[in-house]
Amino acid sequence: MSRSKGSWNPACLALLAATWYAASCDAGQGGSQDPLCRIAVMSNAYVTALPADEIREPSANGQGKSRSWLKSRSAAMQTAVAAAIRQLKPDAFVLLGSVTWTGSDADCTEAERFLKELNLPVYVTPGTRDVSAGQDNFQQRFSEYGGKPRYSVNLRGVHLQMAASPGTSSGDKADGELVAWMTEDLMHNRGARAVILFGGPRTIGQRPADSDGEAARRFWKLVDEHRAAIQILPGHDHLLSGDLLPRWTAPSMAWQEQWTLGLIEAYTERLEVHLIASLDQPRQTLTIPNPIVAPRLASADQDPHGNPLYTKDLSEGPLFSFVHATDPQIDDATVAAAAARYPHDEEMSKSAVAEINRLKPDFVAITGDLVNKNTPLEWETFNTIYSRLDAPLYLTPGNHDAINEEHDPRTLAPPRATEATGHEGPLALYRKFTQNYASGGRRFYSFRRNGCAFLGIDTHTQAIDPEQLEWINEELARNQGATHVFVMGHHPLPGTFGDEVAREQGGDELLALFKRHRVSAYLVGHRHRASRYLVVDGTAHVHCEDLAWGERGAYHVYHVFPDRIVCCWKPVYLKQEERLYERIEFPSPRTHCSN
Repeated sequence: MSRSKGSWNPACLALLAATWYAASCDAGQGGSQDPLCRIAVMSNAYVTALPADEIREPSANGQGKSRSWLKSRSAAMQTAVAAAIRQLKPDAFVLLGSVTWTGSDADCTEAERFLKELNLPVYVTPGTRDVSAGQDNFQQRFSEYGGKPRYSVNLRGVHLQMAASPGTSSGDKADGELVAWMTEDLMHNRGARAVILFGGPRTIGQRPADSDGEAARRFWKLVDEHRAAIQILPGHDHLLSGDLLPRWTAPSMAWQEQWTLGLIEAYTERLEVHLIASLDQPRQTLTIPNPIVAPRLASADQDPHGNPLYTKDLSEGPLFSFVHATDPQIDDATVAAAAARYPHDEEMSKSAVAEINRLKPDFVAITGDLVNKNTPLEWETFNTIYSRLDAPLYLTPGNHDAINEEHDPRTLAPPRATEATGHEGPLALYRKFTQNYASGGRRFYSFRRNGCAFLGIDTHTQAIDPEQLEWINEELARNQGATHVFVMGHHPLPGTFGDEVAREQGGDELLALFKRHRVSAYLVGHRHRASRYLVVDGTAHVHCEDLAWGERGAYHVYHVFPDRIVCCWKPVYLKQEERLYERIEFPSPRTHCSN
């Protein structure tokens, strides 16, 4: 393929889209082998016939919190899921958690209408809301879709065990009863080519421990003896945890809009569990061994990097690997409203640093909002934590890194003397406290790594100033022969993830430069949302989840190959250490055709 200068033509983009689709189907694991079966999965549809203004959380006085937005979101997701299923043609669809909002006859009728339109085998189990009108009512209405709290299905030799989760407050007795049924069911269905657990106990630890109770010991025994591959759970957000038995949370059809569909592909040697946002975009995929015929992943405790998937990826020989994190937003707790929003920021950053040091990447990039109110105390705390990184650290500024006393009070910036920023402007503290890192306190810069070019840019004003645009154009032209070109900034660009660089203030011009110079990827943060991916004119725009605003965050691990870029979503949880990640693969615009 040509690597000459020029923009992408439509035929080339069509070819690249086909390449992405083929790569996501194969995931580089075993070529064109056909899967044993393919199962679409989502959770918590909350289908209801209620008017939007009557959708509320239950409460003693009947005036619970409004959930009116569930009406339009659930309807839109039903349409999206049905369209995706028609195109993907899976062997079955599994809907976990609450199918309906109230369990009423009217809600069940609405849900049945949606399920019938899918025109393929559907399996459901009742969620907590479905049984509000009685367990028997739901079971009778959805009997053709399983409908019972516990049952199993053999789908082309793959055993699907369906069990409504008893909940996090169920206690050891309820878990014990459920595990006893699970064990008996698996005993009567030996010989499966793969075993997938849908639902099941939530309270049992994520790996065996000496302190486990009887129910937990029996659970881990059945997982080992019957070689269950994965546990799929209902939820509102997508989560990934565990290692010996990965726990994968199916996104909600109503609570969020990030993922259109989950898709499980069971192969003889492995399982691939995909998250699909759009059928014309790459998929985020967890690939694990099928323990019926292959060894489970190595124990993370015995892995040199504490992450067996990372070690496996390194064995494939990338040019280099690096980490992208964003929005640690360290807060000094001097303003009550801010302190309430950022109670976990320091601990989340410490957890991320400890994990990243075990991975030993070639370098780390953090794309802005390093601190919250831009105070010296926050910068000192940031440096205390991030100076412990063993790898070189490259930084770019975000809007919170430039807050000063002239900002709107809603930014929660405390009054400070003018000399805190001085004549150097709002980035004075950023320059002062980041000058000892690899990026040297600069607001925009470039560097090279193993034939690849990286540009760090400054979008803290949600604009790209003319001086910077001229510099970016020159740098991209100078690095035309690089294997890949990455650009790192804080704000997204127009048409990607929202709250973006203004179109008329450099946003559209920057997009045009990316297309002209075939930039491989643009890495951003700012949005405090789940990680998202969008390929625009050959450039992968990647939004990384933040390390603030809660007890769960994420960072991205990148493995860079000559012909592709592998981005890995690595969740970080405050209360436990997790060892797995999901991968998304982007082919390089520089090794595919262009004019």
